[in-house]
Amino acid sequence: MLLISLAVPIATAFFIINMAWPEKDSFKSEFVVKTCLSIGLGLGLSSWLFFTCLVLFGSVTKHFIWFDLILLIICFSLFLYKKKNTFTSNLKPEFVSPDRKSFYYFLYAGFIILSIITIISFVLRLLNDPHGSWDAWNIYNLGARFIYRGSAEWATAFSNPYDWSLPDYPLLIQGNVARIWSYAGHETLMAPVLQAFLFTSATVILTVFSVSRLQSKNQGLIAGMVLIGTPFFIYSGSSLIADVPVGFYILATVILYCFIDEGTKKKPGLIFICGVMAGLAAWTKNEGLLLIIAIFFARFIVITLQKGPGEFFKEAAIFTAGLTPVLIIIAYFKLQIVSPNIVYLKDQLASPVTLIFNQNFNALFNSLTDISKYIMIGKTFLIKFYKLEKWMLIVFPVFILLMGRSDKKRNNPGIYTSLLILMIMICGYFTVFLVYPLDNLEWLLETTVRRLLLQILPSLIFVFFLIIAAPEETA
Repeated sequence: MLLISLAVPIATAFFIINMAWPEKDSFKSEFVVKTCLSIGLGLGLSSWLFFTCLVLFGSVTKHFIWFDLILLIICFSLFLYKKKNTFTSNLKPEFVSPDRKSFYYFLYAGFIILSIITIISFVLRLLNDPHGSWDAWNIYNLGARFIYRGSAEWATAFSNPYDWSLPDYPLLIQGNVARIWSYAGHETLMAPVLQAFLFTSATVILTVFSVSRLQSKNQGLIAGMVLIGTPFFIYSGSSLIADVPVGFYILATVILYCFIDEGTKKKPGLIFICGVMAGLAAWTKNEGLLLIIAIFFARFIVITLQKGPGEFFKEAAIFTAGLTPVLIIIAYFKLQIVSPNIVYLKDQLASPVTLIFNQNFNALFNSLTDISKYIMIGKTFLIKFYKLEKWMLIVFPVFILLMGRSDKKRNNPGIYTSLLILMIMICGYFTVFLVYPLDNLEWLLETTVRRLLLQILPSLIFVFFLIIAAPEETA
């Protein structure tokens, strides 16, 4: 039942993504990319459906499996109908010279070896600490246990928090773990472990195959090796926390926009999926709300400059249609379940948002004009990024000088969208720290900056290897 609880929503999402994919492409086209996207979409939608059922029916029950199965049957039937009435094209394989092929095999062997080492590290970390890090057992697994064990009173745990927990965290991770337990009929540590492994591996494979599709296979393998060669990425994935999952949704959104803007044909299905992915990022961590804001600003700038504001509003309507169902459950959770004890939360938790909005105008103005805070925050960002990717700061500039900029995707607006999204998110992080009270700022920076950078790291790597010329372009 454990595997079925994961396979059913992922299969459902796979059919949804295939229906949203451009009609001219065959079922096999971008199969791995669509499969990786299906992992995140499936786990996210299953958590959304599980929470909706909890609200409607009041408690956890094994009968939730029927909702998943009914949705799977409906999506499969619609997929078969669309496939029957869709023209499919056969993509010609790219010609590869013998020299390029040998270099590809060399990179492929290196990627496989590094992947095996990474999987071993992932497993050893979990064997050493099967409950994950502090946040895993204090927030995510604890929340899952509240939901699974709480019966009809599950919501009480989130509206009456302890001072050492954060009950207002979105419930994608917790909800999925509780859903898997409801399938299995008992609590098992394999639920959060399998979920973490799926998100971590899907992030790596999605990076490799997306860069391979949009740039070149060699470039994709190099990008994948850079990502799994980041120790903190694997450590965070095996810590059973939400930073890698939210990073997956940011990456998926960025990649989808590059597919959307490739060519001139409109792709409303992928725009809709982008809205869902962005919403699921916010259902994973609060930082996902910043992603949504960044997307609206980035697309407004890019589309308005190229096609005018009318096209932006048409796209925004489709994006919002995918986003809204997820935002509704986020709003319900925060306003109806958590908010009854918001005064208690302010007194006990002193969360960053609470501390920011409890300040008066003069305090906020002083924060915005305090040069020492700019220096402290900027210095911390640089130091944490250096510790996150020490060798990237040396290798990447050399890589840029040797390879130069790629001409293959020079006119793809998706790249500009991706860069703007990441820039706006970094500026958003910086601004939050800037208006945060100085008393606790150093502690907040020390405990959060590296994790915030990790959330956007896969997307940074993806965009970097799209912009930089592949080895075969300079040959």
